[in-house]
Amino acid sequence: MKQRYDYLLELVTARKCRLGCEIGLWYGRTFFHLLDHVPGLVLFGVDIWAPCNASHDTDQAANRRDVYFRAATRSDARIIEAESTQAANVFLPSSLDFVFIDADHAEESVRADIAAWRRKVRPGGLICGDDYDIPGVRAAVNSLIPAAAIEGGFFWWKEVG
Repeated sequence: MKQRYDYLLELVTARKCRLGCEIGLWYGRTFFHLLDHVPGLVLFGVDIWAPCNASHDTDQAANRRDVYFRAATRSDARIIEAESTQAANVFLPSSLDFVFIDADHAEESVRADIAAWRRKVRPGGLICGDDYDIPGVRAAVNSLIPAAAIEGGFFWWKEVG
């Protein structure tokens, strides 16, 4: 089964993206996978590593430490430790080739992320995310990006017009 980073890697590579942002890093798995496989990519990662109710991992402090440690040796990795919609203010409109949203999965949070980040993507760039199979994500995407493509039942994306 394809993973989220497989779909994202295909899209980013095909469109020759060079500047992107991932919203919600958690372990950094997707973030570092992209950096390892897309030469010339500079990637911003946004997270606050807040404690959460996920049963598979509750040690966000360890996740944060690991991501910072791995990013410290790379010139292509930029970490922004801030709430997602506040971090969006750092970027100019149409300045990014893509934004990958995978942070808080509550409908209102996904709506806020899409609203804040969509205008930061250049025309022809990508807004995309993970976990479309979660009701809050699905509702927000269907409402704000009704023509989004859905891959594997969980990965969503749309080219910004």
